[in-house]
Amino acid sequence: MFPSFLLSNLPLLSILLCAGVSVYIFSRDRRNGTNRHFSLGFAAIAIMEFGNYMYLRNAAVVYPRVWRKVTLAGGILLSGAWLTFSNFYGRAPSSFLEKRTLLNVVYLLSFRFLAALVAEIGFLPGFLLQKAGFLFSVFLVLSLVFTVSNFELTLRASDHSQRCYSKFLFLGVGSISLFLIITHSFRLF
Repeated sequence: MFPSFLLSNLPLLSILLCAGVSVYIFSRDRRNGTNRHFSLGFAAIAIMEFGNYMYLRNAAVVYPRVWRKVTLAGGILLSGAWLTFSNFYGRAPSSFLEKRTLLNVVYLLSFRFLAALVAEIGFLPGFLLQKAGFLFSVFLVLSLVFTVSNFELTLRASDHSQRCYSKFLFLGVGSISLFLIITHSFRLF
């Protein structure tokens, strides 16, 4: 009885773990931009997981579109947070200024997708979930590919002691990003 209960609520444990990591990192140093974006990235994963969890439970019968929107909102927040984190972490502030245009475009597109998701009007039900979902998947895959490439460049440019210090962080965040790239690339076919 207990193992089946644990396995059925494993996504809920993932949600609590991601939310806990987000709150812990944010509480460490609120003024640090790296901590803020890392915390926002894990909060976005928790929002995505919560939307999927509620959709797969019996809540999809009552409010099916609401939980899909929650999942999509988490994905929209995810792209900008991880891309900015990958540009901040282990880099000099001058390198951030060079990529400011790319980050501004990513945030502009993220807020456009989020505004379209929130302001979806009655005569276009499910538009963002169906038609623009393809465009969002392309956007998310591209932003996550840039994120993983930034992590690779940061790891390659660091010396041995910095590499030992940050390799597990890159392995964790990189594997989450690669998993999301694979799952969203299946939506493109």
